[in-house]
Amino acid sequence: MWWADQSLRLVDMLAGEFVVIADGLVQERTRVGSIAAMVRPTTDGHTLVARERDVVVLDSQHRSVRSITLPIPDGVRLNEGCCTPEGDLLVGSMAYGQTPGAGSLYRVTPSGTVELALGAVTVSNGIGFTRDGSRCYYVDSAAARVDLLTFDNAGAVVERRVFATVSDGVPDGLVVDSEDGVFVAIWGGARIDHFDRHGRRDGVIPLPVSQPTACTLGGEDGSTLYISTSRFGLADSDAGRAGAVFRCTVDAQPARRELFGSASPGGDAAA
Repeated sequence: MWWADQSLRLVDMLAGEFVVIADGLVQERTRVGSIAAMVRPTTDGHTLVARERDVVVLDSQHRSVRSITLPIPDGVRLNEGCCTPEGDLLVGSMAYGQTPGAGSLYRVTPSGTVELALGAVTVSNGIGFTRDGSRCYYVDSAAARVDLLTFDNAGAVVERRVFATVSDGVPDGLVVDSEDGVFVAIWGGARIDHFDRHGRRDGVIPLPVSQPTACTLGGEDGSTLYISTSRFGLADSDAGRAGAVFRCTVDAQPARRELFGSASPGGDAAA
């Protein structure tokens, strides 16, 4: 995520760290546990990090001020999520062995309530809301597609339908732009795909590494696409620049801010 202080925050997942990058340099690395699954800002200026089985809120000194434990079974961990327009957290899970149907999508409220939003997923991954908050794009990587979710007033998923399918690679993390298009990292495909709001692939950003994991829009004017990548499973001789963070300029702006804690307006590039 792009932070309001003009820094980029990301997770080095299997190292259990979240990382702060500013001015093109790593400024901080903070270990939070065995897994660091996602990072988002909070309305009170703190940092929320999802770990293996809980989410923790850290103050400016990276000290834990609260944690919320989720009902994660053994052999399963958290994996990616986003904040809703209401300020709740949607965070998914997956089995370490990617057991089919072992993952879930949970809704975590600022008061600490944890509810099941969607069950029987395999690799719960990229998720994000449109500018007006009416639609939610969602990736279960094992399904090789991007879906659209509709929620009821209680926050449960009442409809899930196919938005776009992906070939030659596996969909991973995503970010929604202000036109309700979506940039999707294609693991194993060495690229970022862009789909317009109707689900048509209308752009491809090739990468020099094979395993992009996530992307976000940021920079001073919101038009820089930052892309995280992975070295997982690659021999050192084949990895090259895998694991690096890449950036490029795109003709897009972020759809909305993501803040844990209360409702937040859309269309602000400072996430």
